[in-house]
Amino acid sequence: MIAKVRWAAALGGAMVTVCAIAVAGGSTTLHTIESEPVAGNMMGITSLRPLFVYTPEGYEGSRRRYHVIYWIPGWKIPATSEYVSALDASIGGGRIPPFIAVTIDVREGVLMLNSPVFGNWADFLTQEVVPFIDGEYRTIPSPSGRALMGHSTGGYAAMLLPLLYPGIWSAVGLNDASVWPACPWMEQMKVIDEFSEYTSLSSYAQACTQVATAPNMESPRFFDFPVPDAAGTKARAAWESRCLSNVDMLRAPLDALEQISVIGIVLPNARLGTNRKHNLLMTTAMRQVRVVLQLVNVRGTHGSHRPERFLILAGIVTSVMKGPSLDTWESQTVAWGALKDAR
Repeated sequence: MIAKVRWAAALGGAMVTVCAIAVAGGSTTLHTIESEPVAGNMMGITSLRPLFVYTPEGYEGSRRRYHVIYWIPGWKIPATSEYVSALDASIGGGRIPPFIAVTIDVREGVLMLNSPVFGNWADFLTQEVVPFIDGEYRTIPSPSGRALMGHSTGGYAAMLLPLLYPGIWSAVGLNDASVWPACPWMEQMKVIDEFSEYTSLSSYAQACTQVATAPNMESPRFFDFPVPDAAGTKARAAWESRCLSNVDMLRAPLDALEQISVIGIVLPNARLGTNRKHNLLMTTAMRQVRVVLQLVNVRGTHGSHRPERFLILAGIVTSVMKGPSLDTWESQTVAWGALKDAR
């Protein structure tokens, strides 16, 4: 085992810590980025954000460019090496092509959306992480070379972000995604009177508090929440625009949906304790707007067999990802222009 530590400046002067460990098979690198978008949060969440990056065997000795899969874990799960052994085995066995995997750390319980309270996590991902990875690694730095995947609440963000920020990712993978936030059946959740009560909420209520509520910093709870008879209000419009099983919501970003080459969805067979019902409602709505999906039914519970499911999704998204295989200056220049125009 070889370990090395170095420092690098990136992202307009932000300091990045790097700890790299090379072992048989692929290599893993833990980066720590000091994030300006996250730094403005009111929750005391640290702006020093870990990124766990996996590069496949052969990366160091080649001039090849690689696809990148960005992975958002479930609620309050840190970036770890959970998938490394499975990746090495599947890539080494030729079952999936080699790619770079980037795991985002969400240990504080965040949904990768922009918020004056929780921090601008979407900006962190789209404006800091993606450019950093494309600058630090030999990626295919274009939408066709990137996929966004996630588990549970990370899956909700992985589906919503390409609709809000089109032109960055071309494929999406969801593992029993928590696609219930902002939908009508969550309106009966507990709503806090003051934001100081936030920490007493259940994980479900905390997630819904972060999603699709209209910010109102003059309110003691910092947001306005829709009630069943609030048709036409700002809070109602914000809420409905984030429900992924809302057909009207899906028609609004239809151009963005059409830019996604594939949406892979892994669903546990069990109905209790999983998000199967809500994912099926979402797929029904997507099919009404003619979105093509790939559904895979698997064994286990909501949180079980995650490496196995990660590989299933990786196989789906990499089957449609494209880009130049050799390191060329021209391909990088064109890709950066496309990313800039998409912001």
